[in-house]
Amino acid sequence: METINITCSSNRGFFSLFKQVMELVGNEPDGTYRIEIFSESYADSRTNLWDLFFENDLVKDVSVDDLKCLSHCLIPPEDVILLKDANKIIRLLKLKSFMLNTIDDYFLRNLAGRRVLGVHFRGTDMLAAGNTLEDRSIKNKCIKRGVNEYFEFIDENMTNYDTMFLATDDSDAYVSFKERYSDKLLSYSNIRSVGISLQCSSKDRLESLREVIVEVWLLSRCDFLLHGISNIPHVVKILNPTLPSKNLDLIRLV
Repeated sequence: METINITCSSNRGFFSLFKQVMELVGNEPDGTYRIEIFSESYADSRTNLWDLFFENDLVKDVSVDDLKCLSHCLIPPEDVILLKDANKIIRLLKLKSFMLNTIDDYFLRNLAGRRVLGVHFRGTDMLAAGNTLEDRSIKNKCIKRGVNEYFEFIDENMTNYDTMFLATDDSDAYVSFKERYSDKLLSYSNIRSVGISLQCSSKDRLESLREVIVEVWLLSRCDFLLHGISNIPHVVKILNPTLPSKNLDLIRLV
């Protein structure tokens, strides 16, 4: 059995590391692999984050195209074929049963049988409002949109949905959404922060990580995804390659 080890001392979010695992697994030959992720952003240097939430000793027995650009792209590809290739790998990365039970229980109690608008709003991290980011691999520019731009889209389209599921790391953004949409709004996370990246400021970093993993899998089961630039919607789209979506941060240059 081979070991895929990622040790990170920098402030990278978990799903950046998760996509790196996918890339490494996708480019390795068939076989059995043990996954290790160590990141002091979430826990001490001896805690394997993978073992906390995912099954280990995964068996790779599928062939995919080269996934070498996966971990360096924050924008989900528009090509469904590319997403489906990545989906072959993500299906090998199985959540532990207690995580699946949590996701299924929330979905059945709150989302099942309803038209759900999924929203991911990335707030308290490096992309402060007004900042720009160029993704040179696909020649796009992204501008971080604020809550008002999200509200414009939602107000125009909410009649098509029964409820909204919001995932955000930003306490202020959550309050703004809740004040505007009240009983229409659902959310899972309880741990958010203000003005600083959540994985650095949260008193319970591992609990915040558990919550965001649950949110990603729940977003993938919504009927539409509204989002900005982030690894989270990228993983959501890999989980559900045909999920309709709109990236509000994206400006096409060519």
